[in-house]
Amino acid sequence: MNPVSLVRDLSPEFLAAIGLGAIVFIVAATLIVNKLLKHKKPHKFRQQWRDIQKKLPDHAKWGEAVVEADNLLKDALSKKKIKGKTTGERLVKAEKIFSDNDEVWFGHKLRKKIDAKPNAKLDKKEVSRALVGLRQGIKDLGAFDGKR
Repeated sequence: MNPVSLVRDLSPEFLAAIGLGAIVFIVAATLIVNKLLKHKKPHKFRQQWRDIQKKLPDHAKWGEAVVEADNLLKDALSKKKIKGKTTGERLVKAEKIFSDNDEVWFGHKLRKKIDAKPNAKLDKKEVSRALVGLRQGIKDLGAFDGKR
């Protein structure tokens, strides 16, 4: 029996079901692949944090370190699927997740201050506080250990 006559002998309902099944399979496969490609692995977060820490001995890179830490927090918020147009909006929606919401906000506000005045002199104590707060926020979101 040749394939053409086999297809001709099948009912239209069966052919429609096969077509619908194929469409569902393609959509599901596409969604799974997209999710895997967008998912930042915990080891990537940990490596980026180590890269941030390497900047700390150089006073001139403190601002850059805070900005990168805040960007990492933004990525963690996205990974957790916290909605919002800005990092600030996402932080408001995630405030119940954070063990110390005020410190996370302190870090984010320092980042905004650095954006506004890139050459502003930064105090070691405030940079340290900001990085500790941002790191704890990233940790609370589960980005370092892969929790979702």
